[in-house]
Amino acid sequence: MENINTKEKSFPDFVYSDDFRVLDRGIKDAIKKVQFYLLSIGVALARAQKYEIYYSKKCSSMNAYIIKLSESTKFGKTTLYNWLKIGKEYFEYEGDLKKIGFSDSDSPTKLLYLKQALTAGNRAEVFDKLKNMKCRDFIKFANSNKSENSDTLPGQFHIEEIFSEDSLMENKKDAVPFYERRGNVIYIQGETAFIVNGKLDEKYREMLLDYSLIVCRAMEKGGVVTVVHHRNEREADLFEIEARRIRAEIQR
Repeated sequence: MENINTKEKSFPDFVYSDDFRVLDRGIKDAIKKVQFYLLSIGVALARAQKYEIYYSKKCSSMNAYIIKLSESTKFGKTTLYNWLKIGKEYFEYEGDLKKIGFSDSDSPTKLLYLKQALTAGNRAEVFDKLKNMKCRDFIKFANSNKSENSDTLPGQFHIEEIFSEDSLMENKKDAVPFYERRGNVIYIQGETAFIVNGKLDEKYREMLLDYSLIVCRAMEKGGVVTVVHHRNEREADLFEIEARRIRAEIQR
């Protein structure tokens, strides 16, 4: 997924923010007018995932952020993950989509079917249809090249594809996640790894559990965890924003 071009701004300012509070507030405000800002919401969510902007004391993973966003906006998690996928598709085909002037007014839901459509026709033809066809007609076109033996019905797609990058195993009952939290216990590959005393003050208990999940995420991805002491929350927030910016520069 390539970095979205921030020099030619096609979306509201919140979409490009590396400040989690600005991004979160913008997403929530846009959700109230979702029919006008669906593509913007999707791209903002995709940026939050790619650069881990969701990270805060309350959101140690994209999954955690989606859950909290679902609770605060009353939209289902599956709906939010669909919007995230729309944003990821925009990242992948940003150049082509800019050429045709694709925007929120062009039924962004069609992006969920773009990959399938590209197997069903000429690339230029597909993007022309993406821009000009009604959503229902484009979905029908995208599914026209599906195998008769496909277990995905017209107008649907595999939920696993949406959840896979965050290791969300809830739709794969026979799979064991690398790590998970159940109450005050952290499990790694199904085995008890860390137990926090339930008698501890809730603030400290949650802090320890959150830190443990961060370490687990790093272990799963083969990353490195370092500990930096900050004098206050503001300093920590500023440090985090700058660290994310540097990481984004390195990944470009």
